Amino acid sequence: MNVRRALLVLCLAFLPVTSFAIVGADMGITATDSPDPVAPDGNITYTIHVTNAGPATATTAHLNVINNGTLLWQSTAVPAGWTCPAQAVGFGGSFTCTAATLASGSNDTFTIVMNAGKAQFGINDQTINQLFTVNATESDPNSANNNVTVSTSYVAPHADMQVTATDAPDPVAPDGNITYTVNVTNAGPDATTNAAMSVFGNNTLLFQSITVPAGWTCPAVPVGNGGGFTCHAATMGVATSTFTVVLKAAKSQIGVFDQTLNQLFTVGSDWADPVNGNNAVTVQTAYVAPHADLQVTATDAPDPVAPDGNITYTVTVVNAGPDAATNASMSAVNNTLQFQSISVPSGWTCPALSPGQGGAFTCTAATLATPSTSVFTIVLKAAKAQYGPFNQTINEVFVVSNDWSDPVNGNNTASVSTAYVPPSADLQITATDSPDPVFPDGNITYTVTVTNAGPDATTNAQMSAVNNTLKFQSISIPSGWTCPALSAGQGGAFTCTAANLATPSTSVFTIVLKAAQAQYGNSSQTINQVFVVSSDWSDPVNGNNTANVSTAYVTPSVDLSVTATDAPDPVNADGNITYSVAVTNSGPDTGSNVILNVPLNNTLLFQSISAPAGWSCTPPAVNGGTSFSCTASTMAAPTTANFTIVLKAAFSQFGNSNQTISQNFNVNSSASDPNNANNSVVVTTSYVVPQANLAVTNSDAPDPVNSGGTITYTQTITNNGPDAAANAHITESIGSGVTFQSLVSPGGWSCTTPAIGGTGVINCSIASLANAGSASFTVVVNVTAVSGSISNTIAGSSDAADSVPANNSATATTTITPLPTADLGITKSTPTTNAAPGAAVVYTIVLTNHGPDTATSVTMTDTLPATLLFQSISAPAGYVCTTPTVGTTGTISCTGSSLANGATATFTLNVTSVSNANGAIANTASVTGTPSDPTPGNNSQTSSFTAGSADLALSGGSGTSGAFITYTFGLTNGGPSTATGVVFTDTLPPSLLFQSITAPPGFTCTTPPVGTSGTITCTASSFVNGATGTFTIVTTAAPGTTGPINNSAGVSSATSDPNSGNSTFTAPPVTAPATDVPALSTWALMLLAAILGAGALMKMR
Repeated sequence: MNVRRALLVLCLAFLPVTSFAIVGADMGITATDSPDPVAPDGNITYTIHVTNAGPATATTAHLNVINNGTLLWQSTAVPAGWTCPAQAVGFGGSFTCTAATLASGSNDTFTIVMNAGKAQFGINDQTINQLFTVNATESDPNSANNNVTVSTSYVAPHADMQVTATDAPDPVAPDGNITYTVNVTNAGPDATTNAAMSVFGNNTLLFQSITVPAGWTCPAVPVGNGGGFTCHAATMGVATSTFTVVLKAAKSQIGVFDQTLNQLFTVGSDWADPVNGNNAVTVQTAYVAPHADLQVTATDAPDPVAPDGNITYTVTVVNAGPDAATNASMSAVNNTLQFQSISVPSGWTCPALSPGQGGAFTCTAATLATPSTSVFTIVLKAAKAQYGPFNQTINEVFVVSNDWSDPVNGNNTASVSTAYVPPSADLQITATDSPDPVFPDGNITYTVTVTNAGPDATTNAQMSAVNNTLKFQSISIPSGWTCPALSAGQGGAFTCTAANLATPSTSVFTIVLKAAQAQYGNSSQTINQVFVVSSDWSDPVNGNNTANVSTAYVTPSVDLSVTATDAPDPVNADGNITYSVAVTNSGPDTGSNVILNVPLNNTLLFQSISAPAGWSCTPPAVNGGTSFSCTASTMAAPTTANFTIVLKAAFSQFGNSNQTISQNFNVNSSASDPNNANNSVVVTTSYVVPQANLAVTNSDAPDPVNSGGTITYTQTITNNGPDAAANAHITESIGSGVTFQSLVSPGGWSCTTPAIGGTGVINCSIASLANAGSASFTVVVNVTAVSGSISNTIAGSSDAADSVPANNSATATTTITPLPTADLGITKSTPTTNAAPGAAVVYTIVLTNHGPDTATSVTMTDTLPATLLFQSISAPAGYVCTTPTVGTTGTISCTGSSLANGATATFTLNVTSVSNANGAIANTASVTGTPSDPTPGNNSQTSSFTAGSADLALSGGSGTSGAFITYTFGLTNGGPSTATGVVFTDTLPPSLLFQSITAPPGFTCTTPPVGTSGTITCTASSFVNGATGTFTIVTTAAPGTTGPINNSAGVSSATSDPNSGNSTFTAPPVTAPATDVPALSTWALMLLAAILGAGALMKMR
């Protein structure tokens, strides 16, 4: 039994001990404040104790400071093991401090300083409550002690600010100063900060000066400023400060009326005021202004006044007091009257006016004593230009004023009325005409009589002729009158003037005006001419100021007629038509400005004209097609005028179709025509076009033709009648696929061709090709197209109508035989991508004929670069090669007689690189042959490899540290070149388990998972000559491994390695570290002893 217990105890001792958590951590918090109470802007220091009463350790313990933006953070003293957020002084938000763990029984102390800012709490007493809470991850068996609120009294100072003020003098006159004595008192109980005394202004009283007591500052206020301002004291104890403030009662702001001025002063400070009723005072000052009763009276002379007469005004200004007046003014208001002169009394000033200026002005006196009288003599003109010729009343007003109030405003204005009486003149006009009736372009003589029947003489008398349609010819002007200088033919409307016209008086004008046919035409009518008189003065009888004269206008009658005949009729294309045209005037009157019109519309073309005496013509140039006319200034009755006019029926205008040509002739004149029906005639002429049936043929040879060969075209044009073909043409386009070589044309034809070797149009022409006539042409072209067919068309035409247009053109089509082609291609390759300097390189060069035809004279060419040296070449049968000397560079050329469609030819070229070769070496081979190659892009190919060597070497060692086995492999590039595509490999045996690797810069590694075997591969794009690097691989021995452990690593690259023997390294064998035997810990031994002791006690029982 005891043996079994002992074994049980022993087994328990070897079991792992499993820990378990004891649930619950009682977090607690207490806090105190200092000072209490706190003043505005004072700091409160909170001492906070955070405790853990257990039983468990608290994890992620938090101290929460709950703030609502009133108290402002200043600082925090943080106990060990806690972290608090970094925040700016003045921060008003909540924050949390954290401890990762808080052991059971802990009591950690925080000191947090917060500011009770006046900006946040104001100036009234209150209680500040600050909340702190704690919490942790574990459950808390007693949450009641997890928060605490600390209350602090906030006590602000109090200051009873008071203000009193007195004024002097009282009353004050306009523009006088008021001196205010202002007493500002702090009646306590506390001193105050930011004390303020405000002077309120509303732009009535104007600042002059201020006396500021000690400890106070006031703004720099400009003299004359009407706004308010405030003075400040940073601190003010329980005391009184006295200000002396001087303000001006300016007349410009307050005016001239008596009133009371109210001035307000107020005081305040930063702290609460227990008695607000004494914080303001209003001082009242009586404002008393002077009074002056200004009076004005005025008389006029003469009355009535005539136009342009002067009125003299006597104006009396009186100051009846009781006070002297300042800035007194006397104003004349009527600006229609014109200033002439003024007599100014002593003490007054008036503006410097020029005669003729407007009569409104103002005179001023700086002061006007009481009692006093001032007399002005003012002369103003009643200008006729302003008042006109009619009777009326002129009203002039004079006004007085001054700076002070006037107790009697009713006597400040004087209004004077003056009768304005202009002269009166009864102007009269009569007129007669001769002859009556008048004919077109005849003159009318008007006798015009102007009379002034009074009763007064008049000025600026006017006589106007109104009708501007009649044309001025001449005028006889009576004495005392002036008329405009008119030229004969100007419009007949004008005005004559007399500066003065006495009464009674009579003036007679003789006026000659022309009734021009251009204005009045050929229709009989009545001409009305009006004459009007006027003057500057009013006319008591307006009904006799106008004379209206009517004259009969009678036109002549002329019966014009036109007839015409043509010859020949019919007319051929390009033939002339001769027109015989007769123009007759059958009366009864002589015709004037007689016109024969020949309308042309660019169809018939002018050739010549024969006109009778007395007529002038304006025809176009020969072959012109514009209309023209012939004119006779007069044509007696009865007479006839005969014209011969030749016009051409041009083919260019009428074409090759038979048709009728209509030609119109018409006549007119300035006189009326009782029979318009015979004023026009139309002559018709038959237009007949010749007929010519042109036929064209075109043949080619050879057909087919080889590409690059020539084609000869034999072409004919025949006129099968029945008429000759005028202006015969052939046209032929030399276009795509061919170029022009030559042309043989028959006699009489003129030709234009493209340049030899070019393309374009062949044009040949002859003036006329006779009926049954024929012409042959030989055209040679060169074929540039490689396949398909070529079409050539020749077309014939002429000015004659063609009855069979279908045979006017002929086309020859020639088939092209394509040239043979052979698509030769070449490939060049080498298995070598990297080679050491001086190493051999083998190229395989393959020629292929992709057809479709056999290639001949096939040549493969390979020009070696300076870095490659020729060694040998193996060529297929049938090819002959020329090469450089062995060991030298140069061009290799191999030629074969033919290479069939689909056949290939393979060459093997052996070269070596030069001993100092380094970097990429490119070598190009190409192929040529005949016939032409349709795809030249595959006629050459380049093959490249990299020359150089890099001696990559590995070294290293191994060692153990505890359970870890560490391998160190050193990598060196012994050059002479940079190694590219470097790969480091370490395949771990099953006895080694991967843990970690450290590789040199520039290497990227892939590894087996930690704790497994496998291959470690590290790669780098390059490793320069002379570079070194170290790979450190940490492993552990697989469980159960005994004996020595071997591990090898290797390195390779894309660059040739001249010494591959040092590219692998096997580390010294390592013996697997010994495994520790399990042993009991101190706690396990104690538990074992307790169990054994308990067993012994049981046995004793």
